[in-house]
Amino acid sequence: MVLVSNPDAFAQRYPAVKIGGVYQGKLSNKGETLSLKGVNGEIIFSITYNDENGWPLSPDGSGDSLELIDPAKNLNAPQNWRASETLYGSPGRTEQNDRNDRIIIR
Repeated sequence: MVLVSNPDAFAQRYPAVKIGGVYQGKLSNKGETLSLKGVNGEIIFSITYNDENGWPLSPDGSGDSLELIDPAKNLNAPQNWRASETLYGSPGRTEQNDRNDRIIIR
């Protein structure tokens, strides 16, 4: 699932990728907690990312996306996340080292 802040710009860059939702505001470069809620308001999952304590550094302003490695493992563990291999990420495409569906923070 891809959540975007600017659907028009995203659709121009990735025309064949379905947008799962639109968020308002900005993601903090210092880290924050993101929660995905269901239609009844229940939290489906929650992720707290950071730019310290073992988190990948290049997604913090260098153009890489922050990508989940294994959705079956701890979503809040920095070692379960990586920087995208492709600048700005590769939503809708499989990167060379992908084995799983991905959650991408962009």
